[in-house]
Amino acid sequence: MNYTWLNKKVLVALAILLAVTMGAGVWYLAEQAREDRYRTFSDTLRTYFRSELNTRKSQALSLAIALAENKALKEALLDDDEDRGYEILSKALTRLREYTLTKDVRSQVITTDLTIFARSWDNTYAGMPLDIFREDLKAITTLKKPKVAIEPGRLLSIKATVPVMKGAKAIGYLEILQFFNAITDDLRRQGIELLVLMDDKLLNNATLMRDNPTVGHFVISNKNYNANLLEQVANLETGSSFDRLMRRRYLFDGKALYIAEEMLAGNGEKIGFFLMVIDRDDLRRLMEGDRRISLFLDFSRKDLYQIINRWEDPTGGYRSIYDRNLLKLLNTYEGEDRLLVEQEIHEVLRTYTKEELIDIILHQSRKRKVTGRIE
Repeated sequence: MNYTWLNKKVLVALAILLAVTMGAGVWYLAEQAREDRYRTFSDTLRTYFRSELNTRKSQALSLAIALAENKALKEALLDDDEDRGYEILSKALTRLREYTLTKDVRSQVITTDLTIFARSWDNTYAGMPLDIFREDLKAITTLKKPKVAIEPGRLLSIKATVPVMKGAKAIGYLEILQFFNAITDDLRRQGIELLVLMDDKLLNNATLMRDNPTVGHFVISNKNYNANLLEQVANLETGSSFDRLMRRRYLFDGKALYIAEEMLAGNGEKIGFFLMVIDRDDLRRLMEGDRRISLFLDFSRKDLYQIINRWEDPTGGYRSIYDRNLLKLLNTYEGEDRLLVEQEIHEVLRTYTKEELIDIILHQSRKRKVTGRIE
């Protein structure tokens, strides 16, 4: 037997096996590195998206708080002058769209019995009850403080709701509705397409969305979506890839990167998800320049925190502007009106913890003016 020839064959086989093993190892490590890059980029983009969404919530809330203090609007609400209410809201939103970048916004005033008083976009639905469409509104009558969240109604939108106050009494609720067209356009300018997908089980109440296109059992809720995506997302939704996307929050299929972010209502219920889609060419550009996204993300966070801090004013110890201003009202009333304010303050402060009340007292004592002479 020719052992030399046999040894050569063994060596060649071992060399081939080693080369294949090393090649497989290199391929696996390259795939892992690529997967890590997709995961890191997806996490960064989802954080950026949440920041953008929160910024829009803060903008809606700030606008609602400002409009709720409109003296003429309060008088129209007290006088039950629906036409005057419509005129005030319509003019206010027209000026807003004319002089700011905020275009995709509507406003309405709701009475304390949860019927429509006036809307900025039409004046034909005054007196229509909203409680059958909006379960979230029922909590407003008990919380008596500003609230902002994504809420399903006849249309899906970001809704900021603020009590319209007359003294210590809520006489109605001012609501700002902001839709998703603006954020869709902003992302598109960066090469990112957005689909806002609401669970179709909500169509019982979302009557104005029943003709919207669907993907699987989800309803597309942003009007300016990219129609070219529908077929590929539909194919994704019917296959096993969709479960993997929902589990991992991202998926690259060789042609595009899909990034999913849960959509939660104000009560924490999952009502759908946001799907960001980036084709391969735009993905390469964004991943190579993701430092710019990170820098923009840091700026958005800082800006958002400033807005929220002005709203909640945590340095004062109070939970909201309403609670803080309620105590300021106390010394501006006398007699029966003062008793009503005191009763409202009592109800508000009963919800605070002992530690929160201590923080309020300490904050007030630090603000107290001290007079005297140093010897």
